Amino acid sequence: MKKYSYKTFRHSKKKSHLKTYFFIFLFLALISAAVYFLWFWPGFKIENISLADETFVLAQDFKESVRSFLSEKSINFLPQNKIFTFPAKKMKDSLQKKFPEIKNIILKRKPPQEIYFEIEEREKLGVWCQKDSGKCYFFDNEGIIFHSSPQMISSLFLTIFCGQEQEISLGKAVIDPVDLEKIIQIKELSEQAGSLNLVSLNNYNPGAPDFEFVSKLGWRAFFDTQEDLAKQVYVLFQTLEKEIKDKEPQ
Repeated sequence: MKKYSYKTFRHSKKKSHLKTYFFIFLFLALISAAVYFLWFWPGFKIENISLADETFVLAQDFKESVRSFLSEKSINFLPQNKIFTFPAKKMKDSLQKKFPEIKNIILKRKPPQEIYFEIEEREKLGVWCQKDSGKCYFFDNEGIIFHSSPQMISSLFLTIFCGQEQEISLGKAVIDPVDLEKIIQIKELSEQAGSLNLVSLNNYNPGAPDFEFVSKLGWRAFFDTQEDLAKQVYVLFQTLEKEIKDKEPQ
């Protein structure tokens, strides 16, 4: 049987420790190299910013805002302009806050040096106006105001006059979603009826039990939001048809 002395065992144990230290050092060196490679190697610096639709009205301002964001340092003083490490969600949140006209942003990384944006713009559904100040804004199908508007009464857009003063912040909803659904329903039903051209909603208050609409010809119509809206539109149409007919010269 082969025998091992204490000296030989200690030497073997020392070699084992050295090997462990070597692998730990190698592992840390690789991690450090990877961190440097991802955060500091110039080959991964974002140089190109492209949009799916370059005709986007605010394309240049949008790109400048992206460049400004990328030039900033993160909380840990690390650069945030590298393709694999820049904070994408933080960038999207910042851009949507700055550009309330944008409904959604899809951001894609295209290594080694390009980021690509698909932008969904908000569509104008109507005009929302403050009663006292007279300030008006376009709103979309979520009741979110996103751009200033002149005060108008038009067949193109339904104008909603708010019955109470409230704090304005672009990118925020000013119309209750349940109310908006009913307002859209009344507007669509009135258009189907033909002669009912409702152009404005007066004294709107969120959650109110009734709506006061005004037609292009100046007719005022009140709708009970708790009752059948289709039936109310039909009755209104029949009433207006009779009223118009009675006023026609015999």
